[in-house]
Amino acid sequence: MPLIIAYVLSFAVIMLSGFLVGLLFIAVLMPTVRQVDNLVFSGYINFLDNVLSRIVGLYGALTIITLFGFQFTVWVLFLPIALYFVQNCVSLLRHWDTILKPVYVGWAIGDLSGFIIGYLAVKSMIPGLLLAILFGIMCLPAIYMYLTSKQASYEFWNLAAKFPDKAYDLFCSDSCWYLDESKMIKKNELVGPFSLFVPKLDRRIKIWGDAGKIEDSQRKFIERLSPRDRKQK
Repeated sequence: MPLIIAYVLSFAVIMLSGFLVGLLFIAVLMPTVRQVDNLVFSGYINFLDNVLSRIVGLYGALTIITLFGFQFTVWVLFLPIALYFVQNCVSLLRHWDTILKPVYVGWAIGDLSGFIIGYLAVKSMIPGLLLAILFGIMCLPAIYMYLTSKQASYEFWNLAAKFPDKAYDLFCSDSCWYLDESKMIKKNELVGPFSLFVPKLDRRIKIWGDAGKIEDSQRKFIERLSPRDRKQK
C-alpha cells in the first residue's frame, strides 16, 4: 500500500510540475514567442518547456519515492509516459495538416526527451552540472531562431512605424493580417499581437498575422515603397 501511495504522489508531482513550469514559460516567454514570425520557433519553445517540465517533475518524483523508502525505478515513468504519449498522438493527428504542426511536434518530442534526460539525471547518470550545460546548449537554437526572426522582420516593422497609415491599409487589404476589430480571430493559429499607432485612426491597434503568409506580405510592402522612403530616417 505505501508503494502505491508513493507512485500516485510521484505521478501527481510530475503532472503538477508540468503545469507550473508551463505557467512560468507562458508568463516569461509567451509574449516574446507570439511576436516572432516563426512557428518552428514556437515549437522549439514548447520542446524546451516540456524537457524542463519533465526533468523537474522527475526530481520531485524521486524525492517522494525516497521519502517513502523505496528505490526510484523506470516503472515510475510508465503511467505519465503512457498518458502523455496518447495525448500527444491525438494532438499530432488533429494538427498534422495545419500550420500548427511544428508546435505540436515540438511538444511531443519535448515530452519524450524530457523523460529520458530526467530519468538519466535522477539515476545519477548525468551529473547536475552536465545537465545544466546540456539544457543550456538546447537553448542555443531558440536564441538563434529568435535573433534571425527579429532581424528578418525588423525592416518591415521599422517601415510600418514610419508609414503607419500605409501599413494599416496593408493590414486591411491583405488576407494574411487580422486586426483587433475582427470578431472571429482564432488567435491560437496566428502570430502576434503586434502593436502599431495609426495616426488616421488616432489610436493604437493590435495586429495578428498568418505565419505561413506573413513573410511574403512583408516583402511586398517593402518593395512597394520607394528606395527614398526605405532610406528615410
